Amino acid sequence: MIGQDQKEPVDQLLLGYLEKHVPGFSGPATMKKFAGGQSNPTYLVDAASGKYVLRRQPPGKLLKSAHAVDREYRVLKALQEVDVPVPRVYALCTDDDVIGTWFYIMEYQQGRVIWDVNSGPYSPQERAEIWDARSEEHTSELQSPDHLVCRLLLEK
Repeated sequence: MIGQDQKEPVDQLLLGYLEKHVPGFSGPATMKKFAGGQSNPTYLVDAASGKYVLRRQPPGKLLKSAHAVDREYRVLKALQEVDVPVPRVYALCTDDDVIGTWFYIMEYQQGRVIWDVNSGPYSPQERAEIWDARSEEHTSELQSPDHLVCRLLLEK
């Protein structure tokens, strides 16, 4: 796959998969790897139909429970169905022949990414205000997780 700060066309096999499994997806499309320290490489997919995010396992031999993009996908899918604000997930691909590893595709959401919660461009007061606002905003959705837990266990 592509490196950071490189934008490359999406190959035909992946393009065909996305057109088949992502509602409304149409190419052509390019991909660019996001900067940052994610353990699962993450890419911006910029297509004729809009922007998407692809998260994949890293290449190579993996421990069975490591880099579980299938688990990430299931959690995000369950959360989007109980009114917790998460990106909409479209498809989970477990066919290594498509890009060499499992991956999932989700919607792209414009926003602020805070890479370092301890420093960076925000003062301690600004960081506290950001986290307080986010936690107050979504506390009610997360206080009754029983239905969410049941859904995750049933989909396993």
